[in-house]
Amino acid sequence: HQWTKRYKAACASLDQIDKRKNGHPNDIDACMVEMEQDLVLLGATAIEDKLQDNVPRAIARLMEAGMKVWVLTGDKQETAINIAYACQLMDNDMMQYVFNLDEYPDLASLRASLALCVADLDQVEITRRSLVIDGDALEMVMADTDDACAMFLKVAMECASVVCCRVSPSQKAEVVGLVRANNVKARTLAIGDGANDVAMIQRAHVGVGICGMEGMQAVNSSDYAIGQFYFLEKLLLHHGRLNYVRMSKLVGYMFYKNIMMALAQYFYLYTTGSSGQKAYSEIAFQAYNLAFTSMPIVVLGVFDYDVPWAVGQRFPALYKPGITGELFNTMVFFKWIAASIFESAVIFIVTVYGYNQLEQGLGSGDLQQYGILLFALVVFVCNFKKYVLGQLESPPCRDVETGTRPVDDTFHEGAGGYLRHSHHSTSSSQSVSRRNSGFAFSSDPQSSMAEGIMITSTKDSRASAMKTAEGRIRVTRLEQRSSDYALTREAKQPSGYFI
Repeated sequence: HQWTKRYKAACASLDQIDKRKNGHPNDIDACMVEMEQDLVLLGATAIEDKLQDNVPRAIARLMEAGMKVWVLTGDKQETAINIAYACQLMDNDMMQYVFNLDEYPDLASLRASLALCVADLDQVEITRRSLVIDGDALEMVMADTDDACAMFLKVAMECASVVCCRVSPSQKAEVVGLVRANNVKARTLAIGDGANDVAMIQRAHVGVGICGMEGMQAVNSSDYAIGQFYFLEKLLLHHGRLNYVRMSKLVGYMFYKNIMMALAQYFYLYTTGSSGQKAYSEIAFQAYNLAFTSMPIVVLGVFDYDVPWAVGQRFPALYKPGITGELFNTMVFFKWIAASIFESAVIFIVTVYGYNQLEQGLGSGDLQQYGILLFALVVFVCNFKKYVLGQLESPPCRDVETGTRPVDDTFHEGAGGYLRHSHHSTSSSQSVSRRNSGFAFSSDPQSSMAEGIMITSTKDSRASAMKTAEGRIRVTRLEQRSSDYALTREAKQPSGYFI
């Protein structure tokens, strides 16, 4: 009772409160020390902050797809490293670089350590590296834009995984900005579930918010919203890859069909003395894009796909052609242009000279006949081009081999049949994460980084990606029975197609 009176009196004294705020001896702390003596421990409680479901599996497949993963979290260093081990981002075989103020209290020592790490990058025997840096050390690195920042980026880009711990929300966004400023080819994706990740999500090229227990701030600030982290696997490896494949075909096809229609009429001008006479009727000309060639656009942009999700999930390396930009680049674009010029010239020759031969010396046909035939051939070739694209660019796994293995009841329709697959899921930590960390992914043809968990892509050739898939999927056109389709893992010689 006497202690309570003294403690309340000390807490009510402004003089004692000021002394406590300034770190001087005071009666408030003295009363606390007096009470907290000879205590007996009765028990202890612990709170486990588990990962979401299937997080390690999703991260492993994204890394196999050619992405580089960074973890940006507000947790302390020990917790962040444990998270990285739980997510399979780090293991005991990796060479670890750790930077914090306890080891390197000043900028000079931090620079010297980074210089040694840069020198170690040339050692061939060290193939797998990881980097851990805390918020205070990161702040010093970001402030020294000339030396330390450049060396940090060089080391980080060579590491298989990077963990940034004790970072603030603004530092998460700064890391994304650092990547984008120093590597213009990098494409970053940031994912998080809390208010601490909002700045990071808005700074990245693509922001993904997770609906969780920490509110809807991240979701409201993002471009895409998902319910669980592992949903990102299908968002990128299936929907993202298919969108790239479809748009790569669609953009080139749009230029192709319009150039071919215009050039066919341009070539026709040479037969009319460049008088400007139209070969097409006005109705046909206006309906060309609206009616006659609209179906291939819908098919290419909405329904076209090369492999079902079961195959894309099983072989994440199929994502790499999108990282390296192999399906749509300057060379591919000019191939479309060259094809339109050549085919329009062939159509003109067939129309003018071929039709005159059919007249058998009775004179040339009239203008309307030429125009109808010329327009009909252009429409036919443009629509037939979609069928040719679907046949030549379809990978072999569009057809599946029959088997007798157990299957589930999920069907995926392909061009040559149906695919039934077995689930090979791996269990991971349960529950929902309430950790103040974020994830970010980036693709870069050379190498790149991002924040949260950050994923970047290294430049691997499409040939190596396809070799991985072709060596494990054998395709045959056998009798299709919807009861027992399965994939086989027999080797197959590479064939020409696009993914």
